[in-house]
Amino acid sequence: MAYAKQQSYVTPAGIAQYPKLNAPDTKFVAEGVYTTKLELSGEAAQELSAFLDTKYQEAIAEAKKNNPGKKVKEADAPYSWNDSGTLTVNFKMKASGVTKDGKAWNRKPALFDSKGKPLDVGTNVGGGSTIIVNYTPSPFYTAMIGAGLSMRLEAVQVIDLKEGGGQSADKFGFTEQDGFSAEETSNPFQGETVGDQEDF
Repeated sequence: MAYAKQQSYVTPAGIAQYPKLNAPDTKFVAEGVYTTKLELSGEAAQELSAFLDTKYQEAIAEAKKNNPGKKVKEADAPYSWNDSGTLTVNFKMKASGVTKDGKAWNRKPALFDSKGKPLDVGTNVGGGSTIIVNYTPSPFYTAMIGAGLSMRLEAVQVIDLKEGGGQSADKFGFTEQDGFSAEETSNPFQGETVGDQEDF
């Protein structure tokens, strides 16, 4: 099916959920997929939902136009409203593949900080980060899945970084108290050479 050249757009700022932006997820797709969910609320969520509803309906209409006489099934939309009244949008980017002429390719989403500067290598964008997503709403149609809209991830701007992999004390209900401080702890290996020091 032929579609017109697609345009990319930018979301309002929202909260990243389960982001896989630094390394692709290969659990279910061997080629790897970069993904993130974006949660929005209030007027920003309403406006984005209305815009995506339009794009989704355009994709359905185009599939029906290009498949006259066929019953076109509607695929699930890549966004949904939650019981809490927030909107969750799913974005993804395939990490690698092979072109029709046999050439291998790799790609990853561009990541920027709030000033527009590329993120340093190793900066881990974790869940809870406030981000803005550059994406391309891409219509698709297959007989098995049906007609729908895919939210192609292009780039991410991080407004407020929450690095993954760690736990915070306040998450467990702890508050600051007088007493022991980790900064006062001496290094038990100080003055010793035990293997490769870079391992510690």
